[in-house]
Amino acid sequence: LWAAGRSGRSVKTVSVDGLENPDVHVFRVTLSEKERADVAKVLGAHDTILIATAKEAVWYAAGRDAESALKAIVQASVADGENDGETEEESPDIVRGLVSVKPWLQLRDKLFPRSNEDSAVAGTPEERQRQVLLKSLRKHVDESLTNENGRVRFRLRRDGNGVSGESTVGIGLLRALGKFITQYAAENLQ
Repeated sequence: LWAAGRSGRSVKTVSVDGLENPDVHVFRVTLSEKERADVAKVLGAHDTILIATAKEAVWYAAGRDAESALKAIVQASVADGENDGETEEESPDIVRGLVSVKPWLQLRDKLFPRSNEDSAVAGTPEERQRQVLLKSLRKHVDESLTNENGRVRFRLRRDGNGVSGESTVGIGLLRALGKFITQYAAENLQ
């Protein structure tokens, strides 16, 4: 495990109430003082990260409600068939996943702060227009999303000699996209 053997860090196998799955192993990683400062920039000021592993999946959670968050995402994954026992050769899935957009954007903002977005954008008129559009879209996304209504579930599957795909998009994302299209049409299409 990544955490094993580092000075000042401990790793323990733990149990999480309500997560009694023999195929899922949970580890509690307690960070060293130096790592806490580094991790705080991305995950917030927490000294512990929970990591759950299965044969073909890894989940993690940190923070005040880490145990309940970890339990919920593992149970949702198992219920969705992400740990259904199929081997790679048996499964028609090429890619499948679930992304919660709001936490992902919050993580992106911590890694790449948006402080320069309000300054004048250099470049061609097309590049400036693109930046204005992206800023407008992000405003609508920030206003419309919660952690629950901003999920994207996707799957690509083998289909004969081709590939088929499906996606389910949360209502918050659809609402943000609708507001953005309405604003764009009102400003640019007469």
